[in-house]
Amino acid sequence: MFQYKKYLIGRSDSFDPFQFPNVVNELKLVKKNLASSGIAYKEDILISYFKKRSLEADRIVANPDLSSLINNSVFTTDHLKALFECSEGNIEFQNQYEKYLRKTLADSEL
Repeated sequence: MFQYKKYLIGRSDSFDPFQFPNVVNELKLVKKNLASSGIAYKEDILISYFKKRSLEADRIVANPDLSSLINNSVFTTDHLKALFECSEGNIEFQNQYEKYLRKTLADSEL
């Protein structure tokens, strides 16, 4: 059966968070749930998870709190993951998206 993609990203498209309100809303919820966690390398772990749709074994052992939050579906990440999947043919878009995620996750403001 054919699977429709959530987002249609062209090869020349650029990332603009205002075009993806569901992504922005999911990211806000992730940040809210991690605000007081003090988890080391959370940006790297989450971006890797959004890209690969799974957590690496060494990350699970080193960060059980974050792993637990993800595995227990404390927050949803469907749109965050889908945007990486749908932009696979546009590396520049993915780089811009990743830069946005990294900056937003590192920012202390909600």
